Amino acid sequence: MKMKYLLVSLIVLLAFAGVAAADSSVEIRSEIIDFTTLPQTIDWSNWAGLYYNLDDNLGTETITIAQNGTTTVDIQYSTTKASVSYAFANWTSGGLGDKYSIIGFFAEPFVALNNSANKIAPLVIDSNDRYVLGVGDTLDIGDGYSIVAQQIDVNGNKAYLQLMYNGQVIDSGIVNSNFSSADDRTWVLDKDVVGEKNVEYLRVHIAQVFQGTQSSLVEIKGLWAADINSAFEVKGDVDYGKFKAGPIGSTTLIYDAKDVALSADSTTDLGRGIFLKVGKLFATNDKFYLSKVYTEPGVYEIRSTIYQWDGALGTIETYDFSNFAAFYYNADEDIDTENLSIEFNGSGKILEGKIVYTTLPAVVDYAFNWGSTASNQNFTIMGLFGQAYVPFNLPGTAIKADKMSKLVLDSNDRYVLSVGQTLDLGEGYAINAQQIDVNGNKAYFQFLYDGQVVDTGIVNSNFSDAEDRTWDLEMNLLGEKDVQVLRVHVAQVFQGTQSSLVEIKGIWLMDYKNVREIKTSDSFGSFDFDGVGALNLLTFKSNKDITISPDVNITLYDNFGIKSSKNDTAGNRIYYVYAERTVGDNEIIIPGPEPGPDPGPGPEPGPDPGPGPEPGPGPEPIPDPDPEKGFFAKYGLILLVLVVIIIIAAGGYVYWAKKNGKM
Repeated sequence: MKMKYLLVSLIVLLAFAGVAAADSSVEIRSEIIDFTTLPQTIDWSNWAGLYYNLDDNLGTETITIAQNGTTTVDIQYSTTKASVSYAFANWTSGGLGDKYSIIGFFAEPFVALNNSANKIAPLVIDSNDRYVLGVGDTLDIGDGYSIVAQQIDVNGNKAYLQLMYNGQVIDSGIVNSNFSSADDRTWVLDKDVVGEKNVEYLRVHIAQVFQGTQSSLVEIKGLWAADINSAFEVKGDVDYGKFKAGPIGSTTLIYDAKDVALSADSTTDLGRGIFLKVGKLFATNDKFYLSKVYTEPGVYEIRSTIYQWDGALGTIETYDFSNFAAFYYNADEDIDTENLSIEFNGSGKILEGKIVYTTLPAVVDYAFNWGSTASNQNFTIMGLFGQAYVPFNLPGTAIKADKMSKLVLDSNDRYVLSVGQTLDLGEGYAINAQQIDVNGNKAYFQFLYDGQVVDTGIVNSNFSDAEDRTWDLEMNLLGEKDVQVLRVHVAQVFQGTQSSLVEIKGIWLMDYKNVREIKTSDSFGSFDFDGVGALNLLTFKSNKDITISPDVNITLYDNFGIKSSKNDTAGNRIYYVYAERTVGDNEIIIPGPEPGPDPGPGPEPGPDPGPGPEPGPGPEPIPDPDPEKGFFAKYGLILLVLVVIIIIAAGGYVYWAKKNGKM
């Protein structure tokens, strides 16, 4: 399901390049839970993993965790349907209706069909964004659904639209833009499903239609859809993993996970994509947390705890790993490094310098134990706007916290490579098991970046000490000598009669191609770098006044910002800090040409509202009704005639030859 409507998720602020990186998954971590202080309740206000509607300031899900033994817990999940406003506010309460029923179901938003909590369909989109489509353009709205602007009438008033599902037309409609009422300018579809009659599942509001001398365009502003093809009835005899169905009604759904064991360094799949994770130090610190993991391609948002500012001057809100899951946290060692504070001056105004972000290097253990010395057991890490970075820690010198690179890999996993096989390490890096010596003791490796050899190394597996069985690559970077870039530990080498293999267990890698030195002259969006302080504390301060008014989305740096509710007031300002992370390839293309001034007759396009919403997904190619013919389609008849002529000629030759004694 698309991120935008989950209002959940983990963030990443893309480091220094200003370009969103793609990850294979996103984990949304709950606040850290202490077993000794249970029972504890987690809900939408303090876990970004649960559904939340900012404008109406409501969620529907609650999780209660209680002790049930010395190392076991009972977990109860409960969700209740609620009424929320459409993102497009111009649909009227007396006409189409300005609200619909929603229910969070295991951290994802579902539409409660005909107001029934136990008959639901995934929410596809609820948008007030503006999309401009040319005739033939396709707007992808998610989950396999798309809208095609099939035709616009010659008078420039009406648009003929098609709704597609997985490339197939499932319905069509004509919308007249001449009406003054938003309800009358809206295409609405309904359907009988899961025993419910006339279930509404699509609304498309047409802001205007434009018939120009060069372009025919339709502007959509107001779009809502439910995945009616995935609608289902929630039943009391259907469980999800460890979540066993409790009371299932038309208003509330309850599930219980009983006797869930807590053991150090473990992950328990509770069901429906919710996990319980316990760190390595559980025996001493009693800490664990819940997580929601997303793997579908898309852009995911993670939010902080929801805050309601009462308008008091000098109010300071603070954020760290415990209330903003975008910040770096090492659960195994209970280590965090990042903090953010926001001081309000009145009427939602934040003066220059009153948003302060800090991060402090910390020492953490390698995933693999490389040896007995401290330098082989741990390294220095630092969260920087949500990403894990390695500050330079040079032999015999102090930490260079202002010189750093992103941590690519810190793994204790086991990999077995045959000769010639390449292991992808991520971010363009790889290692190749180039050769194994005839005695089966040594392995010759290549270290590659974007397919090009960077360096090579030979590792002897005969040594007993892990440090001696390790390829340790150092480079001179940013004027510093012997900066550690790569570690590869060889567990064993095998020279067989049929296969030559090398077993790797222990890899550490930093992104040496993108090292960066931060200077006091550097700016990061709305932040200026304020320098390195005591204990290598890095401080960034806001470089301008910022006002948090209703319904704003203020970017602070890259994909890191602040959002506020459109329904709040000066004395009750509802907002959260957020960040975003991209999973997979999620490129967005602006659809169609924007309507511009036209010298001929016809309606002028309306003004572009404000800075504008995010661009809609780009137009998909529409099949040509007269596609170019293939070779046989073009020349098949000619070939057939030639074949017939050849057969007749051959037959004539045989007849002549027999008659004249030639055969």
